[in-house]
Amino acid sequence: RTRLVCQQISNMNKDKRLVFMEMPQGYVLGNSCNFILVEENSFGVTSDYLLGLLNSSIYNWYFKLFSSNNHINNYELKELPLPINKIFIEKVVALTNRIKTENSNLIHKELDEVILDLINTQKVSCAEKKIMKEEPLDKFAKDVRDGVIEKNRKILNKEILNNHNYKL
Repeated sequence: RTRLVCQQISNMNKDKRLVFMEMPQGYVLGNSCNFILVEENSFGVTSDYLLGLLNSSIYNWYFKLFSSNNHINNYELKELPLPINKIFIEKVVALTNRIKTENSNLIHKELDEVILDLINTQKVSCAEKKIMKEEPLDKFAKDVRDGVIEKNRKILNKEILNNHNYKL
């Protein structure tokens, strides 16, 4: 089966630390790779759904908040939120499939907006399947959403060229 793969070592100063790709069956991975194999499940979570989440600017930003070294550790990946909502899963999968064929900043921006809506308005299930209470959008979450939207707008309008220096 297809696995999702990322580097286990990624410089903390890189703009994009979480970079996952699909690895077809039959390929051997070295010991410096993390991989995720998605089995059939009752939640509707697929490898395309995870690929979209993990390659999004939102998850990269969130990961960088808590990662304190150059390693992408399994326990850090395990702590990333895993929102469960059939409608949003379908939206993320559709956008992920579009990115596979027509990779563009506009599609990435749309993916980030869908993920922000999902995180901000739905119940979130952690990777360990623990359900957290739904909470209203707080000031911090609004600031994050607005910052990501503004950053994407500036990138698309070429108001900022070196986006790794632009902080939320």
